[in-house]
Amino acid sequence: MAAILQFRFGSLDGSYAANTGAIALTVAAMALTILGLESLLGYVGFGLGAATMMLIGNPLSGTATAPEMLPGWSGALGQLLRSTAFFDGHGATRSATVLATWLVLGLVLCLVGSLRRRPTATVEDTAAQPAAHATV
Repeated sequence: MAAILQFRFGSLDGSYAANTGAIALTVAAMALTILGLESLLGYVGFGLGAATMMLIGNPLSGTATAPEMLPGWSGALGQLLRSTAFFDGHGATRSATVLATWLVLGLVLCLVGSLRRRPTATVEDTAAQPAAHATV
């Protein structure tokens, strides 16, 4: 994605490695958050995560518009990811922190979802299994 945007379309500037890292972190943060919500809430979580990322996250990213064209506080929020490609990484620490936070949140949601689904042994399960040692 970074190669196409930077070398084919010329829409990204700056370091190719930094752009690739920013795009990879963005995709991983979104994917893990959606996967974690699905793991925790099922299909409802998948829909909620997808709707949040597409309907709220995409317009607020600010990469397609000037911050003045976005409503209120969302203009400042949308500028968090622009510094990597257009300003030689100056100010990218905040952006990386935000994405890393989403990534960690997604991992935590996945972990909690997998712990909730882990089957636990019940009394009925242990009673149905044959005894390991027979008594004489």
